[in-house]
Amino acid sequence: MADRSEFVDYLLDLMKSLGDVSARRMFGGYGIFRDGLMFGLVADDQLFIKADDICRQEFESLELPPFEYNKQGKLMKLSYYLTPVWKRLI
Repeated sequence: MADRSEFVDYLLDLMKSLGDVSARRMFGGYGIFRDGLMFGLVADDQLFIKADDICRQEFESLELPPFEYNKQGKLMKLSYYLTPVWKRLI
């Protein structure tokens, strides 16, 4: 993808050990996929990771915000949370 951001290229390079991870433009940003399932999204060069009922508490305890967008004047929150600083991921 020629117009992909340098940040997305960087993330895909970091994730190459996970297998076939790809990015697709969407939401004005990028969806991050593995085996056809979206597990992350990039907006404004920030990575958000899909949270479930188990790990959502960890994101919230770290005061990491969910991805939000405005839809027809209403604030919508998705189950994707801003990732903690890189050193916590390693």
